[in-house]
Amino acid sequence: MRKYKKFKIPKTDYISQSRKESRRKLEIDVSLLMLEMYCKAHHNSRLEFSSPEAGRKVYLCKDCIKSANRLVAQSIRCPHMGYKTFCHNCPRPCHKPDDIVRQAMRYSGKRLLIHHPLLGIKHLLFLIYCIIKGKSKHESKIN
Repeated sequence: MRKYKKFKIPKTDYISQSRKESRRKLEIDVSLLMLEMYCKAHHNSRLEFSSPEAGRKVYLCKDCIKSANRLVAQSIRCPHMGYKTFCHNCPRPCHKPDDIVRQAMRYSGKRLLIHHPLLGIKHLLFLIYCIIKGKSKHESKIN
């Protein structure tokens, strides 16, 4: 079993519940889009995947649909949504290093600006905002 570093997790949420839900929806949308880009480049079969939490339909293979279901469920249960930016900044990542979701995020993160410029720019601006505000990787918050 892999041991993760223990980080001090704040006990209070820094943002409102509605803002947290909109951030969660954006994270699910971007993550599913990244998974679709990865699946399109590496796998053959396409099945439609739709989730009530996601704002879009994506086309994935059977293995990636299992990963997408797990990704949505983990994002819904994430206790760190109040102060983290995105999954790669989470103090305790849900996805294992050999997980398809992590591989997909690594693969498609570089290509997001080319294929979906608006989502890519929104994602990039949010990360730059957190860096400019001087927030550490595990203590970012938006008011």
